[in-house]
Amino acid sequence: MGLYGKNILCTIILFLLLSSKCLFAQNTEPAYNYTLGTNLFYGFIYMHSPEIGHLITSHPKGFELYINKHTYGHKSWESLFNYPDIGFSLGYYDYGNPVLGKTFSGISYFDFYLNKTRPSPHNFKIRIGAGLGYNTHPYDASTNNKNNVLSTSFTFAMQTRLTYEFTSRNNWKFSVAPNITHYSNGAVRKPNKGINLVLIQFGVGKHIGRKDISYQHIPSGVQSETDKSFRYNIAVYTGLKANKVGGGAFPFFTLNNYIDKRLNGKSAINGGIDFFYSLALKEAIENDDTFANENAPDFKRIGLTLGHELFISRISILVQLGYYIYRPYKAVDPVYQRYGLKFYTNNNKLFFALNLKTHGAVAEMAEFGIGTRL
Repeated sequence: MGLYGKNILCTIILFLLLSSKCLFAQNTEPAYNYTLGTNLFYGFIYMHSPEIGHLITSHPKGFELYINKHTYGHKSWESLFNYPDIGFSLGYYDYGNPVLGKTFSGISYFDFYLNKTRPSPHNFKIRIGAGLGYNTHPYDASTNNKNNVLSTSFTFAMQTRLTYEFTSRNNWKFSVAPNITHYSNGAVRKPNKGINLVLIQFGVGKHIGRKDISYQHIPSGVQSETDKSFRYNIAVYTGLKANKVGGGAFPFFTLNNYIDKRLNGKSAINGGIDFFYSLALKEAIENDDTFANENAPDFKRIGLTLGHELFISRISILVQLGYYIYRPYKAVDPVYQRYGLKFYTNNNKLFFALNLKTHGAVAEMAEFGIGTRL
């Protein structure tokens, strides 16, 4: 498998274990219902770069098996988010191209309902999901050197979709949805253009469980009881990053500091400072011919960030926009973004984090770390 694949595999397996514990763990008293079903896919690969045009030769297709857990407000966050579904899917995608092969996926997700009337036979839902993909034909310099989108067997997977779902009187569910699924290894190995699937899906499922469960409304005063004081967050992130095809991967370390303030039971705004120490960037500077006859610039960087955090049970979604105030190596873009998932422990202070740091549409590195919210 190699160091790169093991790094991604261990990171995402930990993500799946943590998300499953946070999403599916429940007390013995509250009752939940479930839906079991399958979806069929058909679509195309989005050509986000001319360099992948040679791979777009057919229409990918596939299917998935899924389980959804329906929430009813037994916990305050369920009512706060309009009683979302919590699910897990196992998927199979055939690209119809021997260079790309096939991908198997395991994805944990939330389905958020857009309509307020519940229950209803007609529902509109938007999905946020992430997990793991396994590709059967990654890049290989000798045997598969045309695959410039995925260079590792194990990849990160991200998914979103907008679903219309109809529930019949006998609790069968029929759905249709546009679906966008992304696979990438987070730049731990090159090439890594990533692959974006734009799909249409048709699904059928069966609602199972008790009929006497009623929706519980959020207790009055929950919003006002939210602690809105300022909190200090500090986290240490690390991982591996490769600079070029056939080159090695180098470790990096990031110290992420920020102050946040809760606005309500759902969200908080934040602002802070990042310190970056990347041996991959150091290697890139050492191999930059621009500095052959002069002193090379410092590879360390400092950035200021502003962001937002959305709290869903013990999971949160972190989005930050950053700007380097110390960036001696000017080949690096001055603006960066961080998209992350945080998994809080029972005391809501210690958290694990899985992030993707990007410069625009270009992924710089996948960050995995641990931190605390004081």
